[in-house]
Amino acid sequence: MGFGCEWKIKTSKNIVVAKVKDDELTADELYFAIGRNFSKSEDSVTKASIYIEDWKRRISLYRAGLKEGLDKDSEVVFLINKITQKIIAERYLEKQLEAKSANIQKVDSSEVRRYYIERRDIFTFDDEAFRVQRVFVENERQAKLIIKQTIDQNHLETILDTTKFSFEIRERNIRERVNKARFRNIKDLQLGEDKEKEKKELSSLRINSFTSPTKLMDSTYGFMYLLEKKPAKTIMPFEDAYEMVKSSIIADRKERAYIQIISEILKKQTEILEKIVAVIGEEIVLKSEIDGRRQFFAYQNQLDATSEDLWNKMLDATIDEKLILAKAILDSIDVNETGIDMEAKQRFNYLTSKLGSEKSVEDYFGKSSNSIMYDIKTQVKNQQLISSMQQKVTSKVSVSNKDVNAFYTQYKDSLPDLPLQVELSRIVIFPSVDSASKIESINKIREIKRKLDSGEEFEKLAREFSDDEGSAKHEGDLGFIKRGEFVKNFEAEVFKLRENEVSGIIETEFGLHIIKLVERRGEKVRAKHILARFDQSKIDEESVVQKLNKLRRAILNGEISFGLAAREYSQDEESAQRGGDMVDANTYSLRLNYNDLQTEIKQVVDSLKVGEISSPHKVYFSQKEAYAFQILLLKEKTIPHKMNLEQDYTLIQNFALQQMKQMHLRQWIEKLKSEIYWVKK
Repeated sequence: MGFGCEWKIKTSKNIVVAKVKDDELTADELYFAIGRNFSKSEDSVTKASIYIEDWKRRISLYRAGLKEGLDKDSEVVFLINKITQKIIAERYLEKQLEAKSANIQKVDSSEVRRYYIERRDIFTFDDEAFRVQRVFVENERQAKLIIKQTIDQNHLETILDTTKFSFEIRERNIRERVNKARFRNIKDLQLGEDKEKEKKELSSLRINSFTSPTKLMDSTYGFMYLLEKKPAKTIMPFEDAYEMVKSSIIADRKERAYIQIISEILKKQTEILEKIVAVIGEEIVLKSEIDGRRQFFAYQNQLDATSEDLWNKMLDATIDEKLILAKAILDSIDVNETGIDMEAKQRFNYLTSKLGSEKSVEDYFGKSSNSIMYDIKTQVKNQQLISSMQQKVTSKVSVSNKDVNAFYTQYKDSLPDLPLQVELSRIVIFPSVDSASKIESINKIREIKRKLDSGEEFEKLAREFSDDEGSAKHEGDLGFIKRGEFVKNFEAEVFKLRENEVSGIIETEFGLHIIKLVERRGEKVRAKHILARFDQSKIDEESVVQKLNKLRRAILNGEISFGLAAREYSQDEESAQRGGDMVDANTYSLRLNYNDLQTEIKQVVDSLKVGEISSPHKVYFSQKEAYAFQILLLKEKTIPHKMNLEQDYTLIQNFALQQMKQMHLRQWIEKLKSEIYWVKK
């Protein structure tokens, strides 16, 4: 239906303005959605039209979802209930805070001064700050004359008093006399458009000197007379910090009012109180959450699921993690959404395999499989956020030789005996599909490329045709991934692309790809891809074995070193960049426990003496769902022994570093507890 600019329909609020089958959007609902005063806005017709179109799309999709029975899906029901509870809780809290608003906002100057004196160290200039008198004049000649005549500040004010200005410029100069009493940063002082130039000039200017005159938008001129400057992080004088201090007092009062409202509610509702075991920020931790965590942890580690001590440890760990999580969210830490889905699926499959069936998992946890999967995904995402935040906090922690010696002296009696260990280097080559077997994949990816070139959406094609099942359901989205985490050809191409640019056809060991770059953040990219996977049943193994034998002979004949050959030819990029050296995935040590090696690798190691290179043999890469062929160099073999500094310095250093990181993290968490509200019931 058409709409007049004056919105005549407002006289009848129940009039239908849009309809999708039996669902109707009334004028009253439209007013509520957009705002009661929207008819006064010049763009009200546009706003209403956009909302109506959005409503039609939403209702159409909603009805389609109902036909699929999604309103009965346990995860959807859970999310609806959660959102409803959140909205009602927030609205109730807003009303309670509004009732206390008058007292919260009323702050007298004596309280501001007291607060400033007690916490003055936190009120500092973020950037270099300046106390200046800005001067406005009618033309450049007038500016140069004033600068030339001025001896000091008092003389400047005398000149300004006796110079003939227009009424507007005289008023501006009078206001600046008041403003000169306080420090301001460059963004508050800026006269012209070149902020960096003005900042550079002010930073290098001597006290009681002028900046160059700057032509302003209204064709008048302005310049500054520098009275005083302070470096960044200098404590603000009280007068300059006044408004910031006042805002901090109001924020503190709101926080206390929030806590008081929550506490009063909890006291009245004893049933809820019995279930709450902690509050961190705005998040409540329920007893059932800790019960479930204890049960899951006990199952994984074969512990007593009724242990009170274990329950308390789970509670303390949960409080620490939620504090870190709150900080990670505040700092906008990135996570890999596709990786989260894959990890959650693996965990759920592990539970299913251990308990026998999906129904057994549901019975064990007392929830539907959708709810369990939702819980696992949330847990995995939070773990990624927490882990990334912990790495950020401890990334600069290091230990000296003195620290390592002190650690060894204190703990040498409790350090474990080391088992048989080996140091290995590898050269790995993945077998590829022969040319004839690639034809089907080539035809498929070319057809997808043709559809893209004719205007079809990348996301739609990824969903329908990509052989990468994990990302296909997310429209090909791989999430944010760091440089170094892609396979070589894929990475080389994705970092060449501009945002929203689509690549040509790229070949990797997994198949043929078309890549779309969604966003780039430094050395991280968010990309989407469409994969046409090769037929893995037609692998050319013989040529790989021949190539490895040729490399082995070249190394043994002294034509090339093992390390250089690994860097040049190995397709296991992680070890290739270290010259083929394999490392322990947990400790990053070059020493590998013999008992942790794959059975196939153990058999090869048993046949080698130190310094010898194996013949080519098959090795499996489960994380890549692929296998390869490799040759191994046995660099070192260490017999079982008591850990000591002479033989195991790097390992002991790593133990000392981990302990130092834990201490640093513990101190950081304790400090965090003073920044984020928390309480253990």
